[in-house]
Amino acid sequence: MNTKHVTSLETSKQLAEAGIVIESEFWWVEDNPEDWVLVPKGWTNIEMSRPKKYPAPIATELLERLPAMLNGLKFQINRLPKGEYWVSYDTFSNEVVDSYLETNQSLPDALALLLIRLTKDGLI
Repeated sequence: MNTKHVTSLETSKQLAEAGIVIESEFWWVEDNPEDWVLVPKGWTNIEMSRPKKYPAPIATELLERLPAMLNGLKFQINRLPKGEYWVSYDTFSNEVVDSYLETNQSLPDALALLLIRLTKDGLI
């Protein structure tokens, strides 16, 4: 599994800290205090029984949680010239509302960070 297809360990922890529960097909599981591994859900009973683990959602699992429209703003995903993903809620006149914008090298991380922000702000 390519780790760029799922949220990073840090972002997965932030999702959990924000109280956002996503039943993902992939999980970050602590192998030892300084080492984490990415495993498919239910990979082995030993791995999944570890006390420290976090769901690692893929982009489609995150997109299911983000509305297509928010307060009259449409959801957009763009790719910047330097390769970063730009996810935002934007007006139809393309005026960006900064409070609904996230950028990241990873699409799953950008989506997750936007989901965290909107959840904390009580918008979804």
